[in-house]
Parts: sequence; C-alpha cells; structure tokens
Amino acid sequence: MVWAVSLNVLALVAFKCLGVFVDNALLPMGISFYMFKMISFQADLVRGDVWIKPKLGQVALYFTLFPQVVSGPIMRYHEGEFDQEKILGTEQLEDGMKYFVAGLGMKVLLADRLAILWNDLQMIGFQSISTPLAWLGAAGYSMQLYFDFWGYSLMAIGLGHMLGFHLPRNFESPYMVKSVTEFWRKWHMTLGRFFREYVYIPLGGDGRRAGAENKSAFLNVRNLFLVWLLTGIWHGASWNFLVWGLVYFVLLVLEKFYIHPESFAAASWKGVLWRIFTMSAVLVEWVIFRSNGLKGAGAYIACMFGISGNSFVDGNAVFYAREY
Repeated sequence: MVWAVSLNVLALVAFKCLGVFVDNALLPMGISFYMFKMISFQADLVRGDVWIKPKLGQVALYFTLFPQVVSGPIMRYHEGEFDQEKILGTEQLEDGMKYFVAGLGMKVLLADRLAILWNDLQMIGFQSISTPLAWLGAAGYSMQLYFDFWGYSLMAIGLGHMLGFHLPRNFESPYMVKSVTEFWRKWHMTLGRFFREYVYIPLGGDGRRAGAENKSAFLNVRNLFLVWLLTGIWHGASWNFLVWGLVYFVLLVLEKFYIHPESFAAASWKGVLWRIFTMSAVLVEWVIFRSNGLKGAGAYIACMFGISGNSFVDGNAVFYAREY
C-alpha cells in the first residue's frame, strides 16, 4: 500500500508543479479529489474497511462519479454502496433537485454577489483601505467562500441523490463555533476527515500509545504539524498557503495544550471572548489564504489592525455595508 499511495502522491505533486511552473491548463480538473479517492480506497481495501471485494465496474464508477470531482465532498468507497442496485424514483429526483437549487442559489445569488466586494478592494489597493472596510472585506470574503464552497457541495449532493448516491455532508454551520478546533470540525468536513483518517492517525494520532506523557505530547504536536503542512501545500504552491496552514497549526496547538476553550461556558466572559477571537482569527486567516502573496496579505492585515496609517473612518465602508 505504501508504494501505491506514494505513486498517487507523486503524480499529484507532478501535476501541481506543471500547473504552477509551466501552464495551469496542464492541471487536470479535479486531480486532487481523484487522488484522494484513490488513496482512501487503497487504504480502506488494505485495512478491511471495504467489506465486499469490488468489481472493476464498481471501482471505476467510484473514481469517476462526476458530481464531487471539482469541490467534493470526498466520499469513501463504502459510503457509495456501489455493490447494491440503485432504484431511482421521483422522490430521489425531487430531493436531489431541492439540494441542487439551494446550492445553485448560494453560488449565483450570494457568493458571486459577495465576490464583487473583494474585487473592488483589489482595485482600490490594499494599502489605501480603512480599518472598517478591511474588516468588512474580510467578512465578505469569508461568506463568499462559504456560500461558494457549500453551494458547490450542495449541488454535488443533489446530483448524487438524483443518481441514487448519498454523498456525505460537507459543512455544518462553521461560523457558529466557539473555537478554532470546532471550526475545523465543521468546515469542509470530508477533507478534515481525510487528513485525520489517512495522515494523522497512521502517523500515530495524539501519540497516546507512545507511553510517556511527554513523548505523547511531542508526537501529537509533530503529527499536527505534518497534517497542517500538507494541508497548506495541498491548497496551493505559494508561501501564503504554507503560512495559512502553519498559523492554524499554532492556533490548534494552543487550544489543545494551553487554552482548552471547550471548558468555557458559552455565556461566560471567557467563552464570549474566545468566540470573538476565533472568528477574528478565521477572518485574518482567510485574508492570508486569498491574498496574492505574503506582501499583499501583510498590507491588508496592517489595515485591519490600524497600523498602516489609514483612516479608521471611511465613507466607502458605509457604502459597501449598505450594498452588501
């Protein structure tokens, strides 16, 4: 299995490098999700999580199931029940259309509308925006990304229902959370599950089986570091993606070993403050994720925290707040 997984990873890295350093047209659509499905299938087959030996046609159908190719969700083989006959009817078609229309509405009516705000800020220039407008832009992009990604996932789930497949849920109110840890349990859940099941746990997970407490903590931190390093690299071959992943690693380690926000009562002052911190950190992280390089991200974050010398009062902020 190690060789098979290594070949998949090398193929993914090769295509990513071709797309970045040669021509983006050389990057096949959905290559990351294809490779993730291949890795999960091979690992599940070896571990015995695929209970019935699949036939060639069933495996081919699993790999080429088109609704989830572009943005997920990432389905594991046994979730598709490919060995069972699919009986389609008007009820499945109706349910699928409900999901699809809801997702299409999120994408076209909400995400595409919110995208205008970030584009306008890029035209204005990050060095020239005020602090309120910077926070508004970050919040707008966070909602744009959510409606865009969740919309695509709902459309995929809807198409899956129409074809007789029940694709897993991918989002669960990720902005209604009380910690960064909880955010990543509810944002792109199938991607988080993939890294947990096929990277974090095979590396040793939280290291509890290692014995000594100090060794367990070290292994836990090491495994979290590797997971978030790979998560950042997977999202793109740019320094801002790497920094984005490593900042989340630091935040998660702080919560796990020092802060313990799960112990805060929701209505307590600690709970309220940590909710505010969590959403502020998520917004800053999305700025790093979206910016074209670290220089642009640094300029934008400087505006967010008022250290760029720009105004704290801006008529543009009022205008865009009314628009969106």
